[in-house]
Amino acid sequence: MVRGWAGTAVGLLFLLSFLKPLHGQDCAATIARASKAPPTYGWEVEYVRGENPGLWELYRPQMILENTWTSWSLPERDQWTRDHVAELAPTIRVPSLLVRTSIAPNFLPERLIQDESGNWEIIGGISQSVEQLESEIRQIEAVVGPGSYQAHVVLPFANFEKGAAGYSLFSADLLAFRKLTSQLARHQKDPKQIPGAFFGHPYLSVFTKMKRDMLVAVAHANSQGKGWQSALPLMRDRYPSLGHIWDENRPFYKYTLANALRTDIYGNEGDSLVRWGFEVRSAHKSLATLFEEVGTLRTLMNVGFESYDRFLTLKVLDPNIFERAFSPSVQQMLLASIPEGEVEDPRSRYFAYLYRPFEQYAVLLDIPQAEASALRRNILKARTNAVSALEALAAEFGKRTIDARMARERSLVLLAKFAEETTLLPHLENYLQGSMQVQKVSAYF
Repeated sequence: MVRGWAGTAVGLLFLLSFLKPLHGQDCAATIARASKAPPTYGWEVEYVRGENPGLWELYRPQMILENTWTSWSLPERDQWTRDHVAELAPTIRVPSLLVRTSIAPNFLPERLIQDESGNWEIIGGISQSVEQLESEIRQIEAVVGPGSYQAHVVLPFANFEKGAAGYSLFSADLLAFRKLTSQLARHQKDPKQIPGAFFGHPYLSVFTKMKRDMLVAVAHANSQGKGWQSALPLMRDRYPSLGHIWDENRPFYKYTLANALRTDIYGNEGDSLVRWGFEVRSAHKSLATLFEEVGTLRTLMNVGFESYDRFLTLKVLDPNIFERAFSPSVQQMLLASIPEGEVEDPRSRYFAYLYRPFEQYAVLLDIPQAEASALRRNILKARTNAVSALEALAAEFGKRTIDARMARERSLVLLAKFAEETTLLPHLENYLQGSMQVQKVSAYF
């Protein structure tokens, strides 16, 4: 089933918060922006099998009569669907045999979809009204409970800006440092709460060099009126060993926690480009985070992304420096304690993130010289502290005084401490806020 402007795409749009007052951009440019069409929004939500039995108030197997289905308890319905999942959803990303019940709101899709992770997915439609979208998702949460939320904010393609890709790269660091520092604070209150779970996630981690290169290549092609797949020959030549990922029907660069630039969906086909937008991927079960990011995107899509052009050349994680970056004992510990991941995305080598040249932000963020010098010193000190602590941890691991699980957890804590000690996050936040402060001449929202 295809809904709205998604065309053949499966994942769609969502919500927003209030636009902040804006100050000081060229008046003529701002007036020109005010004439463009407003964004559209939508949402999607995923539920892990077995975690949300309330879902079966809204959906039932089409082969079971509704009065029979509702006569069962929710745990019984949940167990039945888990026992028959292969029959109900034999193909991923294709509408399943789970159909909407008579009490389900009409805004829900007729059938559930099972995604690549085995989760059940509900895809919202399109609306010009944020109030309607918020009402819909809150109605669902009241019945089903929290799921993993994603959102999209979309504009006509005539308004595309290549700087949007620079913002996406910037957002990955901002969101990663937010998560690491906030999760470290929770860990300090409750040591059982280990920070950084997203870091090793197959779909929600940071940008690697390959993903950055693909994003920038796609944005360049889009700026010339070409579809995202026109960048694939370049990527095949540059990364010939990565093989099958170039045959996927979606761009591999989207698999980060960033606010991901999307030009592969929204009804676009080949070089026929009608819409572009962002997918908010970092919210997980937090509606507050979802609304905040959608609000940020709405503001930036009104203001423009010129201030993010500079981040198109941002140096990101290069997993290939792993062997050069760490001693053999640290390598052995990290490889043993962190899942390897796919060949094209070796997450056990992601700790090379510590050696990213974060010092580049001292220039890119346009901060005063004294603050820039302090930031460089803090980054260097944080890196030195983290690597020293990893060496000590590796020595414990070598003596078998800690096992692989403990090594992994303590390594992630060290990564979160590194993020905090760099003092980079406040500078990233300040840049974001400054980029949104442009005089709002016309409010088309």
